[in-house]
Order: sequence, then C-alpha cells, then structure tokens
Amino acid sequence: MIQSRLETGTTHPWRKAVGSIAAAGFGAYIALTSLVGILLGVQAGDGWLAIIYGTLGISMGLAGVVGAFVGRPLRSALLGWFLVGIATRAVVVGDLVFLIVGVPVAVVLLAALVVELSIRGSAANTLWCFASAASSVVAFALLAVAAPHLPVICPSLPAAGKSVLRISYPLDTEFPFQGIAVLYFERCAEER
Repeated sequence: MIQSRLETGTTHPWRKAVGSIAAAGFGAYIALTSLVGILLGVQAGDGWLAIIYGTLGISMGLAGVVGAFVGRPLRSALLGWFLVGIATRAVVVGDLVFLIVGVPVAVVLLAALVVELSIRGSAANTLWCFASAASSVVAFALLAVAAPHLPVICPSLPAAGKSVLRISYPLDTEFPFQGIAVLYFERCAEER
C-alpha cells in the first residue's frame, strides 16, 4: 500500500526550511517591534501596561524563533503560543485599518498552525498546542482586565518651548485599552 508523505510524516526538506525561516523571521520581527514598543510606551506614559504588553509580544516572538528549531511536542506548544497570541493581538484591535489588515493576518497565522498540526498529527502535539494557545488568549485577557489598575510610570515634562512626540503602546484606540492613556495621564497630573 502506498502512503502519502503526510501520512508517513515526511515532507519536502524545502517546505520545512521555508516554514522554519518564516517562523524565525516573523518571530524576530515581533520580538524586536515589541521591544521598541516598550521603550516608546514607557516614554509616552503607558508605564507597566507597555512593559507587560511588550513583554508578552517579545515572549510570543521568541517562541516563534525557538519553535523553528526544536522538535515536537515543544514545537507545537511554542507555535501555539506564538501564532494564536499574535493572531489575537491582530484581531482585537478595534480600528478599521487594523481589522482590514489584522483579520487576514490572523487567518494566515491560524492556517499555518493548522498546517503545523496536520503534518505530524498526534494527541500530544495537539494538546500542547491548544494549551499554549489558550494560555496566550488568557494572558491577553488578564492584561486587558488589569490595565486600569497597573502602576503608572509618569514621563518627565518637556523643557519649556520644546515639543515632544510620544507614541502610545499599545495604542489607546485598541479595544481593550481604550481610554487607558487618558486614565494614566490623569494619574500623572495628580502626582505632580
């Protein structure tokens, strides 16, 4: 009886290389942009929200990088955390532009996860993937609930006559974080 390559667990080496390069490259991009986001967010006064949100992004990006080089079921767990976590962040934003971009990105990421699980399907791979995917969604939800209660790191006031560009991270227009920047600004004004 002839078995397909998917059934025997063998695939073309170039497919594995392309998948690994894509996961490592996209993961590195997410980790670096999250690090920059932390720096910009703290300067804008988003404080611990920027730090925790960025740290989640860094952990998801690094999971993509490491997941490209390890075996299963650890690979499935790391890619579940990475792909579902980034898909959640892409969809949750409430801006129309982000929805036009975010939903297709989320679909591509989830399709990549389905391909990953179907290549060498096993109960262990699937369970580890779903557990880490669920934990990434729960981590994001917990951050959204905790955001109004996080301590503020107030930015320094600019010198008289100087204007300063501050970039909020995460964006104040994103769904679970709407109004958080205003809340933090008011707290900083009370402290001064």
